[in-house]
Amino acid sequence: MTEIELLVNVKKDDNLLLTSDRAQLLKILSETGSLLTASKVLNISYNKTWLMLEELNKGLSKPLVCKSRGGKGGGGATITDYGQFILKEYELIENQVRIFVNKLNTEINL
Repeated sequence: MTEIELLVNVKKDDNLLLTSDRAQLLKILSETGSLLTASKVLNISYNKTWLMLEELNKGLSKPLVCKSRGGKGGGGATITDYGQFILKEYELIENQVRIFVNKLNTEINL
């Protein structure tokens, strides 16, 4: 069966801002507040999770995530209000693309 599949990537000033992986990271962090949990769920290293957060916050006027290093009291990550807004916007875009792709897939004759 032939199927069309699209991935949503959002760029700002020619820099990659959001991908489905980064949006999933934001969602997990908003639910758990834990970088370690997010890295385990996404099956990526803890260090890569930190790097993804740096990329998310880079070049924006406001941070999407506030993070604190672990230690005796533990660390964590909190999604800012701006981060929640950006995540919701991304999910709306992704949903519209999904609707469009579903329509295309019912109409293609390949």
